[in-house]
Amino acid sequence: MLPMRRLAATSLLALLLPLPVSAQISGSPRPGYTPDRCRWLVPWGMEYLQPKKLPSREVAGKNARGCLSQNDASYASNGCPAKFCGYREIGPLPSPDDSVKLQLPTP
Repeated sequence: MLPMRRLAATSLLALLLPLPVSAQISGSPRPGYTPDRCRWLVPWGMEYLQPKKLPSREVAGKNARGCLSQNDASYASNGCPAKFCGYREIGPLPSPDDSVKLQLPTP
């Protein structure tokens, strides 16, 4: 009975503390292309971790904002994810002063 409890606790912990994509992926990328015609960055069976293709017009802005986590990716000009972000590529989160202030209409 104890091994089942340990297994259940380990499974619950894995759900509560997900690892970054780069830590979850083991093995070489799947050969070929995604349905969106992008190269796979993930191995077989891990398709759900493949970053989505962006519209080409959004790539420059996305890459300029940098990486928010290791689950993020940098993108090629065609909108395809080029590579997962490394830990050292994660930039600081924007400060409240950098954000756009919400302007409420005056009554």
